[in-house]
Amino acid sequence: MLMKKILIHRLKEIDGRASTESLRQIVKFVLIFAAYFITAKFGLQMDAVSGFATLVWPPTGIALAALLLFGIRFWPAVACAAFLINYLTGASVAVAIGIAFGNTAEAVLGTYLLLRFARFHKSLDRLKDVISLIVFAAIISTSVSAVVGVTSLWLGGVQSFEGVGTTFRAWWLGDALGDFIVAPFILVWASANRPRFRFWGATEFVLLSGSLVFVGLLVLDEFATRLGLSIVTLPYVLFPFVVWAALRFEQRGAVTVAFAISCLAILGAANGHGPFVRGNLRDNLVLLHSFVIIVAITGLFMAAAISERKLVVSNELARRATAALENARLYKQAQEAIRARDEFMSIASHELKTPLTALMLQTQLRKRSLSQGDTSYFFRDKLEKIVTDDEKQLNRVSRLIDDMLDMSRINTGKLTLDVEEVELGPLIRESLERFSSQLEFAGCEVNIKRFDQVTGNWDRYRLEQVFINLLTNAMKYGAHKPIEISIELQDELVTLSVTDHGIGIAAEDQARVFQPFERASRGRGIPGLGLGLYIAKQITEAHGGTINVQSAIGVGSTFSVILPLLNG
Repeated sequence: MLMKKILIHRLKEIDGRASTESLRQIVKFVLIFAAYFITAKFGLQMDAVSGFATLVWPPTGIALAALLLFGIRFWPAVACAAFLINYLTGASVAVAIGIAFGNTAEAVLGTYLLLRFARFHKSLDRLKDVISLIVFAAIISTSVSAVVGVTSLWLGGVQSFEGVGTTFRAWWLGDALGDFIVAPFILVWASANRPRFRFWGATEFVLLSGSLVFVGLLVLDEFATRLGLSIVTLPYVLFPFVVWAALRFEQRGAVTVAFAISCLAILGAANGHGPFVRGNLRDNLVLLHSFVIIVAITGLFMAAAISERKLVVSNELARRATAALENARLYKQAQEAIRARDEFMSIASHELKTPLTALMLQTQLRKRSLSQGDTSYFFRDKLEKIVTDDEKQLNRVSRLIDDMLDMSRINTGKLTLDVEEVELGPLIRESLERFSSQLEFAGCEVNIKRFDQVTGNWDRYRLEQVFINLLTNAMKYGAHKPIEISIELQDELVTLSVTDHGIGIAAEDQARVFQPFERASRGRGIPGLGLGLYIAKQITEAHGGTINVQSAIGVGSTFSVILPLLNG
């Protein structure tokens, strides 16, 4: 019953989401249809050639921007709006269908070419995007619409063959104007992040807008006519505003200024005012096309170049910042390496000097006894102790040198294994017998908890080295307390464990003790280079095994070496 309720609730959620998404799709469809239809109505009132080919056709830009923003699947909205506006204008059903097909193909083709071949950025922040918009949309796709539309008019008897060229020119120029002016304006404002103007930025934007409107009306509307300023070159005083907008506000400013100048120019020409008035409205619009397109292209290219330059500078700054961080990291590593080297040299010098000092002291005592003729120093009972102490100090020096040599081999990748069949139990017992005197001196009793009979293929010398490192580590940090050793075989894996009941290792330090020159506890006067556990870990891993530690402060530590048998 509970599962049924959950399933019903889930289905309702899915149905609700589907309904919301469907509503959004419908809203988008209606917006595209309405925008296309209303602007088309406006364009057809601008003295259209043959009643259908107009020099001002914003729907082309609206359709292209809509399909780029919402997806090509919304082409039916363009097709329906194009068919309806042309049919209501007086075209037959066949002619209206033909024109609608051309207008729709224009938008679909332009969108496909931009996305497929240009990897188009709708923010138009690259020179590549501006060039692609000009070539694929304003030239190629608009030519398709003009050819299909004019052909439809000619086949439908609306346009005579003699006037095909004039109609084609008007159709293509009107569509190109839509792609140059309207599409960039919609795309940039829709795709760019919301502008964040601070006080001075907002003030500058208001100043730019006010100055543009004032000068634009002065140059492009009836004021110019009244002042006798209606000359063709006068509109180019508006170019500083294009440069200003592109430099300070990039593409958003460039497309807005181009759109505003185009609207003012078209408004002036439609009202018979301004420098582009030379005859009827159609002739006036032909004159202003070159000016408006040059304004749009200049702003788009300049803003794109600025955006790319900023990106290059930003990438260069990021590269330099990354390089600076890398240099700082390398410098820090070098400093740490120097510190580690100095610390190692200090520890190594101290550790080597201790047994050598003891040997030197004993040698001096013997030399003085001989010089004084005192041979009692060399009687059997004293001589045995002297030899034992000397052997102990020499073994200590030998182990220190072996550790340093192993460290060098590991760093150079020259640590090799001489694998043979090894019985682990006898190997451990032999090592314990050899260290019996050291264990007795440390006061550590060894207890065997479990000793499975295990035979595997390992390097005898290296495996003994691992055990001795663990054993000496237990003697150092668990002095005067028992040490427990076990060998356990399970699932073709053998676990060798050494447990002490000494000072223990804090949880945050348990991973650190396996690093070179690190010790379980610092500042306690415990001898060693801090290499034993590191070497044991490297040898264990070279055998394909692992080593870990379980420990608690004041309780002790258990080091476990887990090795595969490697039999066959």
